[in-house]
Amino acid sequence: MSAESSKKASKGTIQATSESENEEDESDSSESEYELHDDLVNYPPNICDEEKKLHRNKFFLRLISPKLVRCQCGKKIKLDRTYRAKNLISHAKRNKCQMKTDKQVSVLKYFSELSNKDSQNKAKTKACIGLIDEKIKQYVLKSTADFGGSKNDFVIAKKLFPTKFPKNSKFSYSKLTPDECQQLKITLRMNAKWILDKETLSVRSTKCESLTANIPQICNNCNKLKTNKQLLNAIDVNRATPETAKYIPKHWLLNNTLVKLLQNPGFQDLFGSVKNKESDMWIQLAEYGRSGKFNNDKTFCNLAQLILQIKDIEERGKSKRGLRYSEHLHHFFSLLSDSSKEYQIFKNLFVRMDLRSIRYLRTKDEDKLTNPNLVYENVARFARAMNALNWNGPVVAITDCTKVRSKLTYSQELGCIVRSTMSFEKSHVDMYSDIHEIINNIRENNEIASQVHCILLKIPITRIPPVVITLLPTKGNDTANEIYNLLYELIKMTIQANLKLISIASDGAASEFNAQMELMKGDQATDFLQYKDEFYKINFSAPIYNNRPIIRVQDSKHAKKNGRNNVHSGARLLVLGKDTVRYDQILALAKDENSAFYI
Repeated sequence: MSAESSKKASKGTIQATSESENEEDESDSSESEYELHDDLVNYPPNICDEEKKLHRNKFFLRLISPKLVRCQCGKKIKLDRTYRAKNLISHAKRNKCQMKTDKQVSVLKYFSELSNKDSQNKAKTKACIGLIDEKIKQYVLKSTADFGGSKNDFVIAKKLFPTKFPKNSKFSYSKLTPDECQQLKITLRMNAKWILDKETLSVRSTKCESLTANIPQICNNCNKLKTNKQLLNAIDVNRATPETAKYIPKHWLLNNTLVKLLQNPGFQDLFGSVKNKESDMWIQLAEYGRSGKFNNDKTFCNLAQLILQIKDIEERGKSKRGLRYSEHLHHFFSLLSDSSKEYQIFKNLFVRMDLRSIRYLRTKDEDKLTNPNLVYENVARFARAMNALNWNGPVVAITDCTKVRSKLTYSQELGCIVRSTMSFEKSHVDMYSDIHEIINNIRENNEIASQVHCILLKIPITRIPPVVITLLPTKGNDTANEIYNLLYELIKMTIQANLKLISIASDGAASEFNAQMELMKGDQATDFLQYKDEFYKINFSAPIYNNRPIIRVQDSKHAKKNGRNNVHSGARLLVLGKDTVRYDQILALAKDENSAFYI
């Protein structure tokens, strides 16, 4: 029975194979009827013979996949086998195919069509950023490894080097050669699941897709790491603490770039200086310098450059003679040199410019004040400065008395004894032997000044400093008539120098106020500029000297100071000319909405 059944089965298989072969022959013969000649077909490069046969079919339009094609009518046809046109021919013989009914070719024939893979890759236009959050950043910063998720090093080492590490032996990196260590590291990297990106402080999958179309710019492989238990455990581990530092394997520190940098002696010195609290000031100073916050402080910058130059000369053991100083340093040293003892201390600490050099530079300065009296030469110097600035506008004058230290000194620049109320001619020194005699004469006559009367001329533009015209020593007992003569002489000199003086300001002292009142009376004026309004009781009058109207002004800063002092003095009554005002009246005006004093 078994022999007969086996014979029947073999006969059945032979018949089935013969039938399938017949079907293939019939299909091949039927497919050959619809094939085009090779000259009429444009084959894509690097395709097999079966695919070429499919391209020769006259109903074939485009290959989508090995088992999916598009017919000339535009419909997609699923093939029964790879590159076999049987189903395509069957579709073309049916009435559903427009090629048979309307003989209409699909418009897709004339346009290129992207495959699914191409369309997906085109949609992936954003780069994957990997996993980024605060915990990930700390993990990447504090971890000495470049990758993670691999097997334990001793497991892989025993598989790579079974002769060195038998089953029950203990693993140690000291038994490996440098080449074997490198081979072990490469193998560990091959088995890793994620990579620590030190530049972007992110974690990426070893199979990162690089491009993604996801809304959070994380590819699918990197997104799977969010649920990876190994990564979650690695993130939660406390790293880089004094307690855990001793557990770091030594092999991680052998080829670590940061460890090599920390071993550099220069870096250790720099780190020690940064760690020192006393050096915080220098670090902040350097940061300010690099950010350009000292660009407007030319004197400070030049002084710092000078100190660096001096320190460099000291380290090289060379002489400090021949140092050159900038213009800003010349002015700075000149101001400090007023006190010779204090400047001597400063010179010994920082610079080597002596007082003799400073005095020599002062004598060569063309703009120095050679005569402290009110002379035309000083006014003419200011006029030359105006011409250099191309200024043809108004000029203002300022007068003030400033207290000075009662001390007699010899000025080499002026060639006289300064801080004396004697005239310049009497205090002038021709011979050095006359200095003591003149000083004794000043003391006997009690001609030592306690104040100096200063007169300045200024162009009324910001950032243009005033120019000193007169420095007259006084005891503070000048009368109004003496000050008036001084101011009138100043007006005549400005007219002679063709300066357009329009105002004279003072601090409101009694003698200066009365002198200005005499000046406003205009006994020697050519005319008056007047404005009268009887309703508001305004009577404005300004004298005109040689076609130049001049008004008197109280210095705004002194007016503010006087008003503040009056308010805080505890006074209850103000005297304004011939009238008096109580503070309660001012307070009532300040509360009235229609008042100019309303606050």
